[in-house]
Amino acid sequence: MLRPQLTGVTGGHDPNDSLPYASSLCGACYDVCPVKINIPDLLVQLRAEHTEAHAETHTLPTPEAAAMRAAAWVMADVGRFARAGRAVSTGRRGIRRGTPVLSLPRS
Repeated sequence: MLRPQLTGVTGGHDPNDSLPYASSLCGACYDVCPVKINIPDLLVQLRAEHTEAHAETHTLPTPEAAAMRAAAWVMADVGRFARAGRAVSTGRRGIRRGTPVLSLPRS
């Protein structure tokens, strides 16, 4: 906990970056600390600093982030969500039959 505070977190592949994540944040360390240092709050702060540093250096979203953003966009509108549900249902029927429901144009 002390090393990331002294040298900082970078958001990259520095060994310090994983140290704030080495705790479950259950609060047991705070309960037994003789000087009552609020270790869970410090670790949460270090995690936030790591996340912000990572976001500054990684502007291209990960595939997971892109998929979650797309899913959020679909689910934000009732009409889009219904159309997506119908598309999945149509695709599922084609998969069960072993034939594609939509075919690509041949060139």
